[in-house]
Amino acid sequence: MDRDEKMKTAEVQPAFSLDLTKASRVPAPIVWITGLAGVGKTTLALAVHKKLLDEDVHALLIDGDLVRHALDTPSDLARHDVGMRLHRAWRIAELARIAALQGVPAIVATIGLFHAVQTWNRAGSVPYAEVLMTADIEELKRRKPAVYAPVRDDAGPVVGVDIAPEFPLSPELVLVQRFVESDLPIHAAKVVATWQRMRAHVTPLRPAATSAP
Repeated sequence: MDRDEKMKTAEVQPAFSLDLTKASRVPAPIVWITGLAGVGKTTLALAVHKKLLDEDVHALLIDGDLVRHALDTPSDLARHDVGMRLHRAWRIAELARIAALQGVPAIVATIGLFHAVQTWNRAGSVPYAEVLMTADIEELKRRKPAVYAPVRDDAGPVVGVDIAPEFPLSPELVLVQRFVESDLPIHAAKVVATWQRMRAHVTPLRPAATSAP
């Protein structure tokens, strides 16, 4: 089965698993900020990243658009079909876990609305929290007409319009986006508090069992 065939199904899984015996003994938390296009995921992630940096916590910010432009082939950049979106979501999930297993906190900002990816994120040994940002779809259409317009040139299928979103089933935090500037520090503080609760309950990984010589 070639890559394009694999990307058509939600059964596709990450390409590899990091050897835990070579990873950090204390995994760092992953905060997965998700929601529809234009809801403010990247803006929130940047604010969270800054607040953590102010506390001398050096987190890795993984932004879906930046990763897409950095790692997609030129021919894939303009693709936004379900299969390609799923491929990108798995890639971001893998990157976040690789960082976390090496003790580097990951702040993810991505649409990535696939239950299969969300389930995989939760199934690992890494502390993980979902932050779902919601907003009125009509307000998103008003603010992002190029994305949500009925007729689009090269945007491709849009999640929430052409593609049914698979919102997290049990997110740790739901933030209602009103696009009010004063809400941003409040939302960022709530995300950081969620991150701190996860860090307080991190369990060191057990070394892999080895046989006696």
